[in-house]
Order: sequence, then structure tokens, then C-alpha cells
Amino acid sequence: MRQIATPTAAADGDERRRRIQAGPAPFGKPDRSAWAWAGAVGLLAFAVRLHGLGDKPFWLDEVATLHRVTIPLPDVIASSLHADHSPSYFLLIWLVAKFGASQWLLRLPSALFGAVAASLAFALGRSVADWRSGTVAGLLMALSPFEVQFGQEARSYTLVSCLILTSLWGLVRLARDPAAAAIPLRAPGARRGAWLAYGLGMAAALDVLNVAIPWFVAANLGAI
Repeated sequence: MRQIATPTAAADGDERRRRIQAGPAPFGKPDRSAWAWAGAVGLLAFAVRLHGLGDKPFWLDEVATLHRVTIPLPDVIASSLHADHSPSYFLLIWLVAKFGASQWLLRLPSALFGAVAASLAFALGRSVADWRSGTVAGLLMALSPFEVQFGQEARSYTLVSCLILTSLWGLVRLARDPAAAAIPLRAPGARRGAWLAYGLGMAAALDVLNVAIPWFVAANLGAI
């Protein structure tokens, strides 16, 4: 039996074709429930990382961090560069060490950065797919044994992960709305926040740890 096309069906078909040709819709403003759930994922990640944070003694790489936060500021930079390390993370921990140099306190920034990374993973998953994808991504980042381990070390691994995810957030926003991404930054409607997140997040990640170089290559290839 031949199906008779109605004006409504034809209009629906035209609408579907228009959406496919237009590509993904640009990001809207996140609602309060999204902010609340991202915060919940981050709090869970933070709580997991706080458990036993100061129980274990410093291991070899953390001893190097401890050494650098207990010497004068010029020596922090010289020591880092001599070991082929960027001094940026050690300058941050040098400031933290002004309040104490215990295992718990020197590892606390890593726990914080790991929690923020879990929230960013949720936000990215939800934005490009749906709530379920965002929840899975956020929980994987929050509960991954490797991520929890890095979040309990006085090293720069969770900081660089957080910065890379920030850059990825900016790149996804730009890719989802290429017309707005092409607008000059001074013009109304320009994606200034997305460009700042993409550019500054990438630059900061490269300044922290050279493992960000593959992300730099992948991000630019993806943008092209």
C-alpha cells in the first residue's frame, strides 16, 4: 500500500534535512542542574583523593618536589631547568609550602586539580552527547585508579590533565559553532571564552609538562 505524503510529513522531512545540513547545534548556557551535577562529580573525586592523602611517605619524585619547595625562589627555577623540568608547577607548590611542607599539604593541589578535571570530563561528555555520557566520563575520571594515584602525588600530572581538558572544552565549543568561532574577538557574539580556554589552556599545559605536546598536535589537527 503506497504511503501518501502529507504536508506535515513533508515539513518534518525538510526540518530533519535542515538540521543535518546545519550540523550540531551550538552550546547553550548550562542550566543549574548541570552545574550541580558537575560539582557533585568533582566533590566525589575530591573526597576519594583526600582519603589517605598524607598517609604514605614521599617517594623519589616527590622528594625532588620537597627539595625544590624548601630552597630560595631563584634556586627553584634553576633546579627545575637543570633537570629539564618546567618550573611553573614547582613555583606553585613553593607558594603552598609557605603554609607547611607536610605530605598532606603538598599533595592537596593535585587532589584539587584532579577533582576539577573530573567535573570538566562530565561537562564535556554532557555537552557533546548527553547526561549519561557525561556521568560516565566524569565518574571514570573521578574513580580511575591511575587518576586517584596521580591526585595523591606532589607532582604536576593532574594539573596538566586539568589544563588539557580546559583546552578541549574550548575547542569543542568552537567546533560546535564554527560561524561564531570565525567572528573577530571584538565583535558581539564572538566566542571569547572558548578561544581563551582553548589557547591559554593549551599554552599553560605545554608550560607545565611536555606530555601535553601530543595534545597540541591532536588539537590542531582536529581544528583543521
